Parts: sequence; structure tokens; C-alpha cells
Amino acid sequence: MKFKSVVVLILLMLYVKPGLCQKLITAKVVDSKTNQPIDKAVIFKVGDSLKTATNYLGYFQLAVDSTDQLIIEKEGYQTSKIKIPPQTSFLIKIEHTEISNATEVLNEYEKGSIFDGYKTGIWEYYDEPGEVALRVNYNNGEILFIKPDTSKYAIQFKEEYMMMEVNRPARYIGSIKEFHKIISFNVRYPVQARRNSTVGTFHVLFEVDTTGQAHNFQVINDIGNGCGDAILEALKLVPNLWIPALVDGKSYNSRFSIPITFKIEENGRQLGRPGKFKKENLPIAKSLS
Repeated sequence: MKFKSVVVLILLMLYVKPGLCQKLITAKVVDSKTNQPIDKAVIFKVGDSLKTATNYLGYFQLAVDSTDQLIIEKEGYQTSKIKIPPQTSFLIKIEHTEISNATEVLNEYEKGSIFDGYKTGIWEYYDEPGEVALRVNYNNGEILFIKPDTSKYAIQFKEEYMMMEVNRPARYIGSIKEFHKIISFNVRYPVQARRNSTVGTFHVLFEVDTTGQAHNFQVINDIGNGCGDAILEALKLVPNLWIPALVDGKSYNSRFSIPITFKIEENGRQLGRPGKFKKENLPIAKSLS
């Protein structure tokens, strides 16, 4: 009887094993929207307690058979269940949960949503309280609205700049008031300028090219003692995101100037001595005040 039992067991194993033919799969788990790899996603087979996880590139390997189903779990994402495809190498896309990582922003400068640290959906920006100056759809990068402006802008034709009306002005993607606040918050009154009580007004000149990048920053009529350099350092901390100027359907370089004032006050009185500089003529530029 024992002999028969052993034979039956062996025959059963030989019969079942072909149906459980295993293969080693290599798969990559990514975000369904951004296609970015997902690190430390947990993967296991339905009915099996053994688990594995993706590496920093989103990859994992697992021995499976054709009847297995996989469960993929990651905090902030919807739990997914998939059947094993015929190929041994494939991509798995998982979606964010509808809740959790979304944050609503509403202040005097802007209104919109942030998801996982990135702006998403439609954002509105205000240069004046309650008045929309710019509306952007961050899902597709579309500019939905720019406040009409009939004033003239400094536009480059060939090698020269000239003041003219445009179909769409170049502008900072955000609130202009916030743009100035970022500069003010990050600038530091240079030690030498404070020691010498240096005060005065000068300008920073810069260009916005056809790709929406601000560059060629230069100080005009610097009041000295490190004041110009302090502003240039603060400008590096402003997000370099601009909309290029548009004339008759074509993008053009444009030029702006920012008036900068260093001052010292005590009990409401203006103190200090104006910095000395060699007087320069301010080139043609649109004032961004």
C-alpha cells in the first residue's frame, strides 16, 4: 500500500508540473501620466506571501507561471492587479489615487493646484488683487489668457531694438508682483554698502529670447559697493519661465529693465549717501516696475 501511495504521488507531480511551467519576468513600473520610474513599489503574486520591490529605476524580477496574477502596491497610487503577459519583459503603468497628494493654492498672486510638488490643471496669476493677468493650463502647457496690453515693448528686429506694439507681450509666467517680491526677499544689503551708507537707484537690463528664457542680465548705473552684484545674485533665484513676445505670429526677442532702489530709513527719515557711478544712458527697454 505504501508503494502504491508513492507511485500515485509521483505520477501526480509529473502531471501537474507541465501546467506550472515557470519563467523569469523583468518588468518596469512607471507613473501612468509622467512615465517616471517608481521606486520601492511592492509586487507579489495573488495567493503568495512572498514579495519583491522595484529598484530606483522602477525594475523588478520575479519567477511566475502563465496563470499567476500580480498585485502592485505603492503609497499614493491605486493598487493594481495584472495578468502575466506572454512576453518576459514588459511595462506596468499605475495611477495616482484621487486623493492625498493634491494641494490647493490661493493667495494674492495665484490660484491653482499642486500635485506631488508640480503645478497641475489651470492656474491663474494676478498682477493686481482680484484681476486675472495670466491663465495657464499646466496639463498641456497652453496659454489660455494674457491680459490685453496696448503699451509698447522693446522688440529686436535684426540687430536693433525698437519700441512697438505687439500681438502678445513677453511676460513672466506668474505674478509680476511676486516676481519683485522674490527679488526683494532674496537680496542682501552688501556689508560695504551698509558701512558706507550707500543708497540710490539703478537699473538691471535683461532680454527674453524666443524660447522664453531670460538672459544677458547687466547692471546700468550701478551705485557701487556690491549693490549691483547683490541684485544679480537675487535674480538667479527667480524661476526662469517667460512667455516670448509675439508679432504677426512670430516670436521675437524682447528687452526689459528693472528699476532697483537701495535706501536706508530711520524713524521715517531717508538716510545715506548716493553711490557714485559713471552715468550711462539706459538702452531702449520696457520697464518692469
